[in-house]
Amino acid sequence: NLTPSCALKREVIVTLCLTSRGSYFLRGVDRVFGISLLFVLGCLYRKRKPDKNPPKRVGVLVTAAIGDTVLLSAVLKDLKTQWPDTTVEIFAGASNFEIASILKCADKVHLIPVKHLLRTISYIRARGCFDLWIDSGQWARVNALYSFFSRARVRAGFKTPGPASPLSSKIISELFIFKTPSNKNL
Repeated sequence: NLTPSCALKREVIVTLCLTSRGSYFLRGVDRVFGISLLFVLGCLYRKRKPDKNPPKRVGVLVTAAIGDTVLLSAVLKDLKTQWPDTTVEIFAGASNFEIASILKCADKVHLIPVKHLLRTISYIRARGCFDLWIDSGQWARVNALYSFFSRARVRAGFKTPGPASPLSSKIISELFIFKTPSNKNL
């Protein structure tokens, strides 16, 4: 029998384990499977040169962290200002879907099941090809997998330290500089 305080502590711990930011499952998948799978994918990956034309379709991955989504909105606003014909689609997790939905710089917001790798990959792939894919997520290896399978011509993201750094940077952290008409770097 659990006392009320023990039951409450257990409920809090279970809740923390099931949320995306504190998910032990996602951390384990990110560490165990992410490193080896990124190694294999990194060996198969060919780097593509960006098109000189502005991207027509941009996919943005924001799996968690409301604050990161709010900060990213400034980048997306600049992107839409420089390239008004560009379609921006945000792929957001459940924890930040609502905040992503109210951003004026997004043309479409997709709710993705972050904890279900295969479902998320198939959902992203079903949305078609993107000219540019921006990974702004906190799960370095899991997001690199999502980004790898996005079928985007150019992928941009963060170069992260750690064991997967050479591989994830080979796959996702090709941060290309697009020149805009006002010569402002994006």
